[in-house]
Amino acid sequence: VIDVLANDDITTGQRSLSVSNPDNGNAEWSYTDAVIATYGHPAILYIPDDNWNGDENFTYQVTYDDLTETSNIEVEVIPVNDAPFFGTKESGEVTGYTYNPKENQLSIGKVEAYDLEDDPIEFVLSGDDMDSINMTQDGDLAVILSFKSAPDAEEKEFYTVDIAAKDGGNQFRQIKVSIYVQNVNDNPPV
Repeated sequence: VIDVLANDDITTGQRSLSVSNPDNGNAEWSYTDAVIATYGHPAILYIPDDNWNGDENFTYQVTYDDLTETSNIEVEVIPVNDAPFFGTKESGEVTGYTYNPKENQLSIGKVEAYDLEDDPIEFVLSGDDMDSINMTQDGDLAVILSFKSAPDAEEKEFYTVDIAAKDGGNQFRQIKVSIYVQNVNDNPPV
């Protein structure tokens, strides 16, 4: 919220307000009860575009009766460190991983993550079945999951682990990985 009317000394007469569209966000006059209670008059609500930061310039105009004044607003949007996302920048965010490996094989699959600030990512394995799963780093943005010993679907069909992805700014996000072991006919024909 930007209180641009605080320095106005013309307060009588009919007032109209306008604001130009910023290049990297949205600006509009806010007439909400909270704004009026806080400032005693409308104020400009500026919301930058998601994941944008930098300098923004736009104008507003105040008209009292036949007197019009136009002024510039300069806003510096400071970057914030976002937590990593699971998935890839190209394909977008995923909310969970499900794998269906065949029994008697070690390989499960890959878990990928990305960071909007391009920080390296540290992965942490936890959860109910973490003692049955290996996690091996695959570059800066992925890990490969595998079983420590070949699973047998007759003994256990379902495994679950959690993986946290943490960036250089200590922001993290966690995801659940569900693993359904597929039974194969491992008995020789009679």
